[in-house]
Amino acid sequence: MYARDVNSPLSKFTARLLSTYLKFPDTKPVTAIDVKCGNGEALNELTRTAAIPFKYGIEPNDYLARVAGEKFHRVCKADYKSQSKITNDAFSLAIVNPVIDRRVQDEMLSNFDYFKDPDFEAEERTRILALEATKDQLDLNMDDLSEEDKAKQEESVEKKIQKAVQDRKIAYLRALREQEKRTELYRDDKFLLAMITRYLAPRGILVFITPKELIDGQICFKLANNYENIRIMRQEDDEYDAQRKCIIIARKRARVVRDEETAAQLMKYKRKSYKDIPTVAPQVEALYEVPTKAVEEILNFRVGPITGEEAMHLLTRATAVSTYIKTYGMAFENKMPKPPTQLHKGHVSLLLASGLLNGYIGTGPNQHLVKGSVIKMSQDREEEDPETEETKTVEREYFHIGIKYLDRHGQFHTLL
Repeated sequence: MYARDVNSPLSKFTARLLSTYLKFPDTKPVTAIDVKCGNGEALNELTRTAAIPFKYGIEPNDYLARVAGEKFHRVCKADYKSQSKITNDAFSLAIVNPVIDRRVQDEMLSNFDYFKDPDFEAEERTRILALEATKDQLDLNMDDLSEEDKAKQEESVEKKIQKAVQDRKIAYLRALREQEKRTELYRDDKFLLAMITRYLAPRGILVFITPKELIDGQICFKLANNYENIRIMRQEDDEYDAQRKCIIIARKRARVVRDEETAAQLMKYKRKSYKDIPTVAPQVEALYEVPTKAVEEILNFRVGPITGEEAMHLLTRATAVSTYIKTYGMAFENKMPKPPTQLHKGHVSLLLASGLLNGYIGTGPNQHLVKGSVIKMSQDREEEDPETEETKTVEREYFHIGIKYLDRHGQFHTLL
């Protein structure tokens, strides 16, 4: 049975239940980010008890981004896999709800508890004992065996069973690893977990939403090494039937450690029955304290192509550009530049005629449109040679300068 709404946002009901796990500072600001915020409802509910929340979001849909932007401090309309520049260690709280590719759904979410471990020992014991019983029926000398020989035979059968069970487990785990490799290219969860870990402040709170089937070794080690106080819960039955999601809530460690024991415990969830995973329940007392973070600490928040504002800011900080301006761009610092000698009518006419001043001139009612042109022309003239006193025709070239302008009444005028 497929999860029909696996890529739907976290419901308002579940987000409100999760908000009871969080304790916000009474009078201090917090910063929160939702990597795929949709209309912003999930993060709004999660931070509803925060005194001064500054909410940031990433959403590719134009309409949803505009709706979220009405209550968020800033929303980037872009895919979360786009090029980005976001300040590290700047957010108090983060929600990550990756998109699940259809190929991953077909591979792992076709039914409930896809990775439930088979009972290898029971299967192999039944199979091998049936084979041994068949051999006993064919061997007519079995009744003549001593008690010692029968004990040895039973010990040999038990060793066969354990060896077969071990081989089945190894083959099963190898098949799981091969499946992980097949779906590796279609998954965003590992990339997003690594990305948000950089942006989340030490002691910051992570809310990571993913199917339990995707809580594999890499995810578990990333969580165990970078986070503490990790809890894994699932949605209520009706919601789990539609979305098939678990919610991981954890606090980022102050420094990275190697915690293999916690990683091993987390890896058990992948093959657990979903009924054995507790559901999200309201809390009387909050279990996680959200650290305060000032919005001024977020120096960069851009997802998608670089903006003109960011480019100009980078140019002002570039040493090479500032050195060039100081050396060769002194005129740019002069707000009222003046030529060495005053321009007269001839200078202005040459500039107009060469086309360097084409366009709108003046302001208000005196504004007009100017167009200058220089046309090369020739003219035949008869000249008399003073030595031979002969008359000959000579072609002389000259340039015709023309300047016209269009006034605000739509009338053309010729200056030259």
